[in-house]
Amino acid sequence: MNNNAAQKLAGLLYGNILHRNADAEGYDFYVRSLSDEAMPLKTMIVEFYTCEEFCQKFVVNQTPNELGRNLLASFFNITDITITDVKAVTDSLIRQGLPAVVTDLVHDHRFFDRHGNLGVPRYAENAQIYS
Repeated sequence: MNNNAAQKLAGLLYGNILHRNADAEGYDFYVRSLSDEAMPLKTMIVEFYTCEEFCQKFVVNQTPNELGRNLLASFFNITDITITDVKAVTDSLIRQGLPAVVTDLVHDHRFFDRHGNLGVPRYAENAQIYS
């Protein structure tokens, strides 16, 4: 990947997922990793959604249902999400944990439908899903 695209994606990871500007050290690491193709973007997305900072900012203050709904809204088109989807993700969060759920969501075909191969989801808090 060229350096300009890597810089853009690294910035999007911080802004869209952690809702902040990147720190220099982390930004440089992710730009290098993307430029050198040392780590797939999907792996980086999982890392951001499961890192301590994300968990402290977003996970600890939500019920599993809220978190499941917000993750689904972030990864997929909200109009495609049903209450059944929310229940399945909530159950997986409780049984398997956040890393397994995020990994499954990144590899779901609906992720590509919304974000494409190089898309970075934006974490959406307080998503409302009606079905």
